[in-house]
Amino acid sequence: MLIALVPVFNEEKNIIGVLNKLEKQMRHIVIVDDGSFDKTKLLVSEWVKNKDDAHFISLKNNRGMSYALRQGFIYVSEKVRAGKFSIDDLVVTIDGDGQHDPDEINRIDEYFRRNNIDVLIGNRDFSNYPRYRVFGNRLISMLASRLGNMKFNDIECGLKVLKMGFIEDLLLYYIGIRYSCACESGIIASLLGYKIDNSYPIRVSYYRKRGPGFLDLLINLLSCVVVALRLRFRRAHCRQKASLR
Repeated sequence: MLIALVPVFNEEKNIIGVLNKLEKQMRHIVIVDDGSFDKTKLLVSEWVKNKDDAHFISLKNNRGMSYALRQGFIYVSEKVRAGKFSIDDLVVTIDGDGQHDPDEINRIDEYFRRNNIDVLIGNRDFSNYPRYRVFGNRLISMLASRLGNMKFNDIECGLKVLKMGFIEDLLLYYIGIRYSCACESGIIASLLGYKIDNSYPIRVSYYRKRGPGFLDLLINLLSCVVVALRLRFRRAHCRQKASLR
């Protein structure tokens, strides 16, 4: 089963169009509003009414996309424990601003299953992006590659497909500050030995001017280091405990 997880913040112009397209592709949709102060909450609340295949999580305050995704991950994880979702289901994270085309999801799903992947991170076409955005992405992707022991082409792409079984492990190490979710999930998946694909080409319909700034770049770089150290320390600690038994 395909489950969409859509973090959204002040997207009153785009969100309903995105949700209508996703509804045709997905078996279940989870929308997490990150403290929007426009009409987004109202629009989504109306859209999910009487829909058994949709769930809306509304956060009171703006905490950043990573925090919104965490709440979504916790929700789907709880549904697995309750027997509503399966450990074999796939979670698709996609931005609510319309820059990614939901109509591509079926092709991505086919590619994912054919190649027996655990975590797919889209590889965006940056032709419409300003150079400073591309530089920041390359810098974080290089650091993530070094820390995760694999080559990442675009660690920050918001369009991802995750096996549900990975999400339990992800939550053990996930920090989730502002926009750090992307690099964290890639590094965690790699260091835990999951099969990752970061080569699938993703078209971007437009460049979103609102997004991570210089402070977010620093936070993302720091988060990459911290999450890698946390994971390595915990694994080393577990091996030490095992050797003492």
